[in-house]
Amino acid sequence: MRLQWSTTDITIPDAQLEDTTTYESNAIVRENRGLAPITFTAWPVNIRRRFSIKTMNLTEKTNLLALLIQSAGDEITITDHDNQVWLGIVTTAIPEIITVRDSCSYDAEWEIIGRRLS
Repeated sequence: MRLQWSTTDITIPDAQLEDTTTYESNAIVRENRGLAPITFTAWPVNIRRRFSIKTMNLTEKTNLLALLIQSAGDEITITDHDNQVWLGIVTTAIPEIITVRDSCSYDAEWEIIGRRLS
């Protein structure tokens, strides 16, 4: 997995990655004068990606946390384990970092909302 923002570029081994994708579609239903429902479905579909990274070392954890803090509110580019490129904004206010073993094993979870570029 590769994360890029501005001049920052970090790589995390793919073997440590778990991710889920959620598609959020919003449709509006209104009634016409005859009380018949009218559905407007031409609204954008939001894609949420939740990443869970396991057993990072201290350097990977420090780099990931620094990138997520520095890029707050900006779009970041992510190349996932399937070589798909995503452009998105981190929606997790504070990334959850869990210390599994001091100084050598950390887990992290965070989420973006964005779109696939390729």
